[in-house]
Amino acid sequence: MKNQLLKCFLVIVMLFGGISLSFADADNLWTCKTNASSAAPGSEDAQADMNMVKKPMEGNDAFGFAYQHCRDCTTISCSKKK
Repeated sequence: MKNQLLKCFLVIVMLFGGISLSFADADNLWTCKTNASSAAPGSEDAQADMNMVKKPMEGNDAFGFAYQHCRDCTTISCSKKK
């Protein structure tokens, strides 16, 4: 239930522009991470967690990828890569 509420909140925030998406151009690459529980080694979730942290993407894509692979998380944090 909490995970569903978090996802609904994030969608609402994104739809109403509460997140500054000025980081959406190709020159700005971002990585995001979540506080989701540890995934089983070798699982699809573990691979997604590794990709989230190690493969910078455009801001919208990085946040979207983290959101899609949130599992039981309550926080998504993103940082700009130089």
